[in-house]
Amino acid sequence: MLDIKDFSIFENHSNFDFKGLLLKIVSYWKWFIVSLIIAFTIAYQVNIRKEKIYSMQTMISIKEESNPFFTSNTSLVFNWGGISDQVNGISTILKSRSHNEIVVDKLQFYIDYLVQGKYNLVDSYGEVPFYLNIDKSKGQLANTLISIKFTSENEYEIRIPFENNSVSILTYSDNKYSSTSVQPIEFVKKYKVGEQVSLPFLNWKLQINDNPGFYKGNEYFIRFNDFDGTVSRYRGIDVSSDDKGGSLLTLSLQGTNKARMVDYLNSTVKMLIKIQLDGKNQFATNTIRFIDSTLVSMESQLKETGNELKSFRKDKNIYEIEGGGEKFSQISIVEYYRFYMLYT
Repeated sequence: MLDIKDFSIFENHSNFDFKGLLLKIVSYWKWFIVSLIIAFTIAYQVNIRKEKIYSMQTMISIKEESNPFFTSNTSLVFNWGGISDQVNGISTILKSRSHNEIVVDKLQFYIDYLVQGKYNLVDSYGEVPFYLNIDKSKGQLANTLISIKFTSENEYEIRIPFENNSVSILTYSDNKYSSTSVQPIEFVKKYKVGEQVSLPFLNWKLQINDNPGFYKGNEYFIRFNDFDGTVSRYRGIDVSSDDKGGSLLTLSLQGTNKARMVDYLNSTVKMLIKIQLDGKNQFATNTIRFIDSTLVSMESQLKETGNELKSFRKDKNIYEIEGGGEKFSQISIVEYYRFYMLYT
């Protein structure tokens, strides 16, 4: 059996010196302050080096043009404040690969225009004083930084540090990769503004924007990115609809360059309008062609039927309606005189 002394031992072990522990923790206050300073310094350095992410959005209104009550197969199905099939269809188009391929190709958003910032390269689309007219049927150096430095207002220098004996080339007309041989040295060559650049790995013509500002001596960078990767990135555009107002769609993008996002949102809406207009025009053209072909077919059928009717009248001694009236009137007069002579 347990002795009373055992209970006293248990009671002594249950005591806890909380005050002593607290004083011991407080005695390390210097280390806590140093840790906080280090943590805040790291967070600050990360924030100033990280590019800012912006969000841009636009709204479009979808007008329902088709009324089911004017069709031959009227359906008694209503969308009480819900999203219509047309809105869902447009939302699908805006996020589809084919639609975004057209927009990316039109804007040439697979080309990066970069400027060296304080800590990293900054997307400077809309701010650089020039733009490139590339030859899509010829290859461009893929996924490599190309330095462009203006030695004067009408002359620039291309500088590319090649590290290997071959480089990857991308042709945007068919979206195919190839390779070409180069010397593993730094390539440097000067060109005039507006001069055609024709190299095994570069094919473009550099043009200056309107109101470019001062750019002599400035250095810029360009990069030709993968077309499919660029399209996949812009397919991430967010398209949301208002549940209460189902005819409104909100398009939003996130990125590091506001001018690039604004141009893309405007262009994707304009392209949607053009696609719908082209679809209506094509429908009207197909309808006109169908009507014309139907009329031609009916005309030939009518001619054939008319010929058959003439043959039938000829075989059955049936008179034509226009000339037949006179003949029937002459017959009736003869019959009248015959009747008169018999009964008078």
